[in-house]
Amino acid sequence: MSAMCAGKTEYEILAPAGSKEQLLAAVNNGCDAVYLGLDSFNARMKAPNFTAENIAEWVDFCHLYGVKVYVTVNTSVKNDEFDGALATLFAAYKANADGVIVTDLALLAIAGRLGGNLDVVASTQLNCHDEYGARLLQSLGATTVVCARECSLDEVKRIAQTGVKVETFIHGALCVSQSGQCLFSSLVGGNSGNRGLCAQPCRNFYRANTGKSGYLLSTSDLDGRREYKDLLDAGATVFKIEGRNRSVEYAGVCSAAFRQLFEKGNLARETAADLSEVYSRGEMKYLPYLDGRNDGIIYPSHPRHAGRKVGVVKHGRIVADVAAIKGDGFKVFDKSGNEVCGAVALTSGQNAEAKFSGKVTDGMIVCRTSSIELSARVLAARRTIDCTGVFVAAVGRKAILTLKNDDVCVAVESEQILEKARTTATSDEEIVKQLQKTGDSHTTILDIVVKNDNVFIAKSQINDMRRRAVAEFEKAVVANYNARFAERDDVTLKSLQTMAETLLEPEHTVIDVIAEAAQAKTDGQAAVGKNIPCMQKTASESDREEQYSVAATCFAAKDIEAAKESGVATVIYKPEFISEETLSATDGTFVYLDLPSFADLSYLSGFVGDRNIGVVCHNVGHVGFAREHNLPYILGRGMNVFNDYTLALFSDRDGFVFSYELTIAECSRFAAKDGYVFVDGEYPLMQTVHCPFKVAASSTCAKCTASKGLTYTDERGNDFTVVRRKCGRCCFEVFNGLSLSVLGKISRCGRYLVDYDADTVRHFVTLSSKGRDDGFRRNEKCTSGRLFNKIN
Repeated sequence: MSAMCAGKTEYEILAPAGSKEQLLAAVNNGCDAVYLGLDSFNARMKAPNFTAENIAEWVDFCHLYGVKVYVTVNTSVKNDEFDGALATLFAAYKANADGVIVTDLALLAIAGRLGGNLDVVASTQLNCHDEYGARLLQSLGATTVVCARECSLDEVKRIAQTGVKVETFIHGALCVSQSGQCLFSSLVGGNSGNRGLCAQPCRNFYRANTGKSGYLLSTSDLDGRREYKDLLDAGATVFKIEGRNRSVEYAGVCSAAFRQLFEKGNLARETAADLSEVYSRGEMKYLPYLDGRNDGIIYPSHPRHAGRKVGVVKHGRIVADVAAIKGDGFKVFDKSGNEVCGAVALTSGQNAEAKFSGKVTDGMIVCRTSSIELSARVLAARRTIDCTGVFVAAVGRKAILTLKNDDVCVAVESEQILEKARTTATSDEEIVKQLQKTGDSHTTILDIVVKNDNVFIAKSQINDMRRRAVAEFEKAVVANYNARFAERDDVTLKSLQTMAETLLEPEHTVIDVIAEAAQAKTDGQAAVGKNIPCMQKTASESDREEQYSVAATCFAAKDIEAAKESGVATVIYKPEFISEETLSATDGTFVYLDLPSFADLSYLSGFVGDRNIGVVCHNVGHVGFAREHNLPYILGRGMNVFNDYTLALFSDRDGFVFSYELTIAECSRFAAKDGYVFVDGEYPLMQTVHCPFKVAASSTCAKCTASKGLTYTDERGNDFTVVRRKCGRCCFEVFNGLSLSVLGKISRCGRYLVDYDADTVRHFVTLSSKGRDDGFRRNEKCTSGRLFNKIN
């Protein structure tokens, strides 16, 4: 259940539960809620996770303590996987999960129509960082929005002012890329972060062309203990601890620490040390984005768990401020902060013998990364539910044991009728003693009133009554909690499938798209009386179907007219800076303005006015902005369009760009015919808010070096370039060193998106209109991305 802090503000501490062991540690150490995934469609597929078969058992366990459960269904979903995603959503719903955390917008819209007290949480992968995005997500059915981790405090406040419940990250790993905007792992290895399989190439070692080197894309971990009150004041009420792939101890320590922080207003010194010991990466003790900063997040020295600094190496031993215990784990660092090796304590004490995995010298810094004592303490924590008891023992009747709390009351009887004691009666004290032996159960019987008529009752009878009463009490507590979900009994998987199918029916792809999917509860279907908001189509599907054409992205205004004259049907304008001046440079020619993924939309609204433009949208905020300002729009790369179901929610679009993680074959199987496949140009790997030029080029806002360019090179010799964009504020794109090109690899009509180049445009205009390859090729080495190789 939600807790109250000192100022009587309601909040939830939301802890990770990547396994049943992590769940137990989080619950027993004080969290208000947990989030977990099943064995498919969750963004932490490398965690042990749960299954459709056992999820209900663990939901009931959490509900026994009033702990909420959110099930993640937060990966990209392909057309042929949608039924499977619906089944996962249905499993969570029928298991009485309190909420679902969703990325796919069609799944979100369907979940939002289910009723049954289901909290529908818009995942951070949806990159919501403004009120436009929050309003759009609310209209689709979201009840809670997870703010993008790049949000400023003012943006959190503006999102909260829309009336949606606000969730923010308070602790744990920070992606260097903007939420949901990373293709790095999927391109370099085929393991998509958007599908729960990120291989974290951002944690690798890089050299910059400025001479700097290190883990230049590796972020420090978030630690929001300093800002939690500001977030509460801004309207955030759910505080998320990242870390489903981390240890059991991590889940327990973080739950206990933030419980202590929210209740007492500060952390004890030892609790703060525990946080470092269970996982510590970097030196960040705050949330830098909250004050609008775009630096301070990268920790180039070390990309992994560093632990808690406890001492130094001396004479081949660990000399520490705190006593080591045999079996404790350590890491050793040189004075520059570089990791030297690991170590294990072979003896206990403050001057411990240790086994080192590498060569060490006196004075090297020792950090403890695992503690036998800390682990035991976390695992020993035990949460119970309290009740009071009344034991009535009357001659000639069966004994009665009643257990109750504020919500439930149960009673059980003894098996035998009681008789008056022939010698020594069973004392009240003995009865109380036996009743309080609740052992490994989840219940503690506090005050026990005994009404004893001088009877004798065997200990075995008392113990049996206690066991049965506790079992009935716990069952009643869970049933009382789950009563709020009674409406779910009438929902079937078929009703969800009907909703999804209705989305795809052309005659229903308008405002009342979902209404006819509603069925009366008496028919065993979902009562889904609400409608999915969907604008009227600007063109019929039949109008779009044969429109083979080319869209081209122009980076300079001078190329716009040339692109149109070359036969480009859709011109996208992507200047480095978006301002009144750059828009005026189009001379009134209609273009689609490519919005930076972290554009300041309030800045843009000041001059977009009645200009003859549309926009390319890369997140839900962009779409909301376009609709609220009556701008034509295209769903761009950042919307990560994976299926037709989501497209049905945006029938007022002028077109869309297929996800860069789909193959050409997968794109060809879409029912929607107004999509563009990106086939030639610079391949974006991630969008960042942090400034790489400050990290690797000693740049400042006053003395910006972005015009000089920046290149990172990994240890295999692969290059990655960094480019700045600005729309009221800076953001950055990291591109693959090899451009994308499929010249010579496709030879049929289609709808193709390219970066503007006269020869490239001519080639694809000919190909799209005539199905003929004009023979144009480039000499440089290129990549075909994922166009011919499926991602995992």
